[in-house]
Amino acid sequence: MTSAIDTFSNSTSSGTVELTTLINDDWQRDAIYETWLQGYYTTADEFITGYDVSGSSVPTQTVGKYQLASINAHFDHWQLIPATGTLTLPAQRIYSPTVSVFSYDYASYFTSQIGWSVGCHSGYNVIDEAVRANVGGRGTPTPLPGTAIPTENYDLYRADFPQVMMKQGSIWLGNTGYGYGTLDGVDYSERLSLYFTEELGRDVRVDVAGDLIYVGQEVGSALVDARQRYLRNATSLGPYDAKVLQVWTLYGLPFFTIEVEDPQPVPPELRFDAPADTLIPTDVPIGALGTVERIITFTLDLEEDAVERGETTIGSRLRIDGNVTVSDTFVVNGQGTAPELRTFASDQAGRPNLPQLAYDISARSAISDTQLIVRDVVFLEGTYGAPETFDPLISQIVTETFEPLIQTSLEPDFSAGVGVWFPDRFYGFTSVGEDPNRRDQLTVTPAQFRADAGGVSGTLRKYRQMTFKVLYTDPAAPDAASGLADVDAP
Repeated sequence: MTSAIDTFSNSTSSGTVELTTLINDDWQRDAIYETWLQGYYTTADEFITGYDVSGSSVPTQTVGKYQLASINAHFDHWQLIPATGTLTLPAQRIYSPTVSVFSYDYASYFTSQIGWSVGCHSGYNVIDEAVRANVGGRGTPTPLPGTAIPTENYDLYRADFPQVMMKQGSIWLGNTGYGYGTLDGVDYSERLSLYFTEELGRDVRVDVAGDLIYVGQEVGSALVDARQRYLRNATSLGPYDAKVLQVWTLYGLPFFTIEVEDPQPVPPELRFDAPADTLIPTDVPIGALGTVERIITFTLDLEEDAVERGETTIGSRLRIDGNVTVSDTFVVNGQGTAPELRTFASDQAGRPNLPQLAYDISARSAISDTQLIVRDVVFLEGTYGAPETFDPLISQIVTETFEPLIQTSLEPDFSAGVGVWFPDRFYGFTSVGEDPNRRDQLTVTPAQFRADAGGVSGTLRKYRQMTFKVLYTDPAAPDAASGLADVDAP
């Protein structure tokens, strides 16, 4: 949450946006009333819309003052659950008021707001008849089949946050299933939400009579770009990743647009719209079947100061920021902009935290205006220093829990890695998009860990140098068709 908030506090001019935060471990229901809902509740616990229901006038405060609301709490489909306390915020309390004064400006309380949450089931839209047939919930016994359903229970449990937010005029993004994170990183649902937050502030421009005019980011495009970045900042994907990408759901018009004071440039992993900057290997020969070879060498300096302890759990993680140089034959023997080497964290539940590198390997043909097609990446050779004893930070999954893992003294183990080097496949490549805007990327994990018998600690080997060969096919070469038709492994 802090990272997501920093995105807008750093990219928006002072005085133009009011930023209100509620980030602690002990906030209760009244706090969410006073921040998100701005105190619009009576002592009778009924939502005040801010409208004159008689229709004769409209008060000064008619709509929620926040255009962006990241509501990260525990959820059931029908209630928001504060960090502490026994009182919750039922969705029905926000759903029940109906605006009697209708105009474009004063349609509903959350008019033109974009709201999103990583909360479990915050985006679960229930079927009313299913609730009518079997009403239940936390702390409420489920009626026996055939018994009468009290009207107040039906109204309470049939209201869900997608339904509520749409009625009150907001775009809403939430999970139809459980949301996930890790204890010592920003991963899974948290990372997807962070990328989405960043993408809302993206610098999107259109050509108007030769001038590139900033028009703002569409919320649907922000979600698409966030998912693309999620995939391109991963060296491996597991079942949690698949679920996270599937269950975070957008409710509302995807072309709804947001503008910010200081829009941010497109990140390297999403630069699909800059093919002119893509490397062209002008002095690299084209071999048989249109084959083009590229040699990339990473030289790393991972000393003791690259290791840091975890903030909340036992164990250490390896950092590689600023400690890598690159030698690339396409840069030496070609033209265009040298790719930017990126480092990122993509922690997987139950696995050691190890650093990752990402390097753009997109390239264009030297004999046409088409892109080279990546066929394979081969690890040629590498050197590493003396293996050293290492107690890694093992990622722990976090979902809806009322006993925070930070209070545990148990150190997780990596029993699956006893006696074997992890990861065994420490590199790979991805291709996203289509020619002429396809982006190809090499990802590398420049360290491996082998667990001892107990699974808690073991041996770390940090690579000093790693050399890779990237094999392309140039589709413009005379005999490229035969090469592209060959899909069998050598």
